[in-house]
Amino acid sequence: MPKSHQSGASGPSTDVAAQAPDAATADAGYGNAAAQDAVKKAMGGGHYQIKRGDTLSGIAKATYGNAALWHEIQRANPDKVHRGGNLIFAGEILDLPVIDDGKGTGSTDAGGGGTTPAPGPTLRTTDFGVFQVYPDDFVGPLPPTQDAIQIVRQATFLQYQAEAQTQTINLDIDALDEGVSFERTVVTIGGEKVAVTSKAQAQHAQRIIKTLREVYGIKVDSQAGVDAIKAQYKRVPATELDKLKTKEWEYKELVALEKALSHFAPILGNPRATSSRKGDTQEITSVSKVDQAIDKNSASGVLDHSTLGEFFSGSKNFSTFTAGTNSAVDFKDSSKQLEGTAVHEIAHGLMKNELPAFITAMDYWTDQYTKSGTAGAEAPPTDYGQTNAGEDLSESVMLYFVDPDSLKSKAAKRSAWIDGVVKSWAPKTAAPSP
Repeated sequence: MPKSHQSGASGPSTDVAAQAPDAATADAGYGNAAAQDAVKKAMGGGHYQIKRGDTLSGIAKATYGNAALWHEIQRANPDKVHRGGNLIFAGEILDLPVIDDGKGTGSTDAGGGGTTPAPGPTLRTTDFGVFQVYPDDFVGPLPPTQDAIQIVRQATFLQYQAEAQTQTINLDIDALDEGVSFERTVVTIGGEKVAVTSKAQAQHAQRIIKTLREVYGIKVDSQAGVDAIKAQYKRVPATELDKLKTKEWEYKELVALEKALSHFAPILGNPRATSSRKGDTQEITSVSKVDQAIDKNSASGVLDHSTLGEFFSGSKNFSTFTAGTNSAVDFKDSSKQLEGTAVHEIAHGLMKNELPAFITAMDYWTDQYTKSGTAGAEAPPTDYGQTNAGEDLSESVMLYFVDPDSLKSKAAKRSAWIDGVVKSWAPKTAAPSP
């Protein structure tokens, strides 16, 4: 069933307290992740999720190379640092501010005890986008895209550069002013309307639409969503169905969509042929942005103002709706909510085959729509997950990818089960011979 404003996760999970800011116990277990955040800091700020045993001074030392800068982190996070800097909680995400006063640069000399990050990126402004380009030998995951600056390794940048030489120029994008922000403007990219506020955003949106089609086998096609709704809601009067219309994408929606699909990369596009899902037809082949959904499949069905997203199995389509653009029903952060909504609907399609096994593994359901009533059975992690087993699975998958600590806290059994499924997707690589 479609996900609406009425659905959502219950309140935030609680966690154990960490210490702050005693430098003597700072560095236990704080390694490569801190180095990556230091690189993010150099680019314009980063984030760090507090772990058990962390201290502010330890985080400051690993990030800036100077434990004394813990108070800079404290000032940047007044709602997350308590008792004058003496109490932080595991699970909270700290904002790591940029420090330009020369006291810390993300690396230290041999005596500083800090972490030296891998070589940083170079900024490249081109006719086909704005990029932060990392060396191919950069160790660890790359930071996420920020402010339409695409984060890539050198090899990927060179690939994009070669493609740009043969790519047809999009006149809508080419006409935009370079390097400036402007009022919200709607451009046409691959037949889709996309709202952007900079040329870099338009170029990145173009890249996302291409990636979804060529890498994940999913076409961005909003009219397909209108057609899918009409095909599924056949009992609704034609006069009401004729009111359905496509809607322009917001740039942030496409960014979140690509991130959501990346979680399922092993079973999308060409990699699916070598995954545990090989031989099964891909369940989703198009994604759409539609203004409004339909509330029910009956003669009294009308346009709905609350649906965030919906999967249409018969059309192999999932659609997002205007109601979801700025929703915060599950997460306070809009971008995180957009990613979560997309993951929820994608799971309805790509993990539907796992539903019988999920019902069997969880004692909470006897079939898709019937609760077992078993005493002590682990409950769904959200109120909306109580609707039926299918929604339970999709909500659990959403949290698994978007807020994993919350899922582990609320539904550890579901977290472990989904983890096993996800790890089974990719083909196992044989160990090299000695």
